[in-house]
Amino acid sequence: MYSNKFEFQSPLHGTYLRDVLQNRSKAMRIALEQDVRRVLEQQPDESAYLVSMISKYSIAVPQLDFDPDDIKKTEDYEQVHGTQLVGEVFIPDRLYRVWVVTFGIPFTGDIDLLQYVPRSGSGLLYPDVFISGQHLCFKARTLDRPEKDVQKIKAEKDKTIAFIQERLVAITPELKEYNQGLARDVPALFESLKQKYQKDKDALAQL
Repeated sequence: MYSNKFEFQSPLHGTYLRDVLQNRSKAMRIALEQDVRRVLEQQPDESAYLVSMISKYSIAVPQLDFDPDDIKKTEDYEQVHGTQLVGEVFIPDRLYRVWVVTFGIPFTGDIDLLQYVPRSGSGLLYPDVFISGQHLCFKARTLDRPEKDVQKIKAEKDKTIAFIQERLVAITPELKEYNQGLARDVPALFESLKQKYQKDKDALAQL
């Protein structure tokens, strides 16, 4: 389930992906610490619990389908202020009718993670996108004229797709490393907590 709100984060004051992943790891550790006694006392199959915890806190690495035949395209018209059409109009202080094409790129996985700043950094300019169903969407606009400026629409589309592709390439290694670390950390932490639990039980027995 994804929200429609999606905003690429600024490297100056936005959220970095590493912080999001660290918070997720912290939540996993807290959950293990809270569960360990119950699991050891009530759940005979520890391995099933560990598998469920890894599944719960692991990340489905986002995948996007950039095949032109699979990208959804719809068109509509909007009234846009001239200040948003710099270089296209001579009188900016009025509304203009524009042709709007919305492109939707099919995706799977945790697409929300795409908005955070990767460890490799990011530029200060990024496109406006939003999520609709299982599509990551963006709009391209041009003035409504008898002959539509199709090349402008194509250029905006290509530029936005290039940015999304670069961001996807940038975050994927971090996400894979997180998943690999999670698969190691969950059993190791559980074993450590299990040993502490047993020591506590032994100490209690001496009282």
